[in-house]
Amino acid sequence: MKGDERMETNSKINVKTEKEKKEDRIIRLSLLAFRDELTHLFNRRNLKLRLPEVLENARQNRERVSLLLIDVDEFKKINDCYFHSEGDRVLVEVARLLKREKRPQDIVVRYGGDEFVVVLHNPSSFDAQRIASRWIKDTLSITVGHFHRTPIFLSFGIATFPDSSETIEKSSDIGFFSRYLERLLI
Repeated sequence: MKGDERMETNSKINVKTEKEKKEDRIIRLSLLAFRDELTHLFNRRNLKLRLPEVLENARQNRERVSLLLIDVDEFKKINDCYFHSEGDRVLVEVARLLKREKRPQDIVVRYGGDEFVVVLHNPSSFDAQRIASRWIKDTLSITVGHFHRTPIFLSFGIATFPDSSETIEKSSDIGFFSRYLERLLI
């Protein structure tokens, strides 16, 4: 192989490597666009794109969809007293708990700050409340503080389509769902 041919071959290899690097960067950026960096859950943007389709599929198939808004109680206090690294650890632990207990067809989202949303596909009439109750109990194992361990508590709001369909159908805006669910917080 002549020197010019070798350089051309090396150039093609480098171009392919650069192309692969670019594709990897695009994949990483798209993951960041739809996943929360801290918890690796889907983020609000992902929910905003997917929720209208989920609700439309439920309507067409005459199925139920429950939305659970979950709030970590006294989260600001956790950050203020134990610092943000401890607050981050709590968020990761709550995310891990929610992922562990979800069904394959359900969607778990870090909605923002200390709020999470879980979309339950076709739950039975008691599933949403039963799941929320179990999560409340299970979060007692998550504690903050180094010397005096304090348990974490969660608050839940639950809306089920079509049971809450009059309210849900008034708007396809996810912000509306958030405000609606926040009013339902226990």
